[in-house]
Amino acid sequence: MITESGVAQIRLRGANSQLASMLPGLYSLASHCTSFGSFLDETVRYLAASRLTIMTLEYNAGTREVTLLVRG
Repeated sequence: MITESGVAQIRLRGANSQLASMLPGLYSLASHCTSFGSFLDETVRYLAASRLTIMTLEYNAGTREVTLLVRG
């Protein structure tokens, strides 16, 4: 499903055990954001609230997949 933010799939990579439990919240953010930029802003805030830092971000425009390497 492609959201208004242009995101179809979200992947989180990292060693933190809570990453899988955060995916539903990120998909919820993607569905409410109206642009890719607002999705990124909200994602940074959402992860920072859990003391996580985005180290790298990859976006595949063909598949509309976002991959975040997270540390924390």
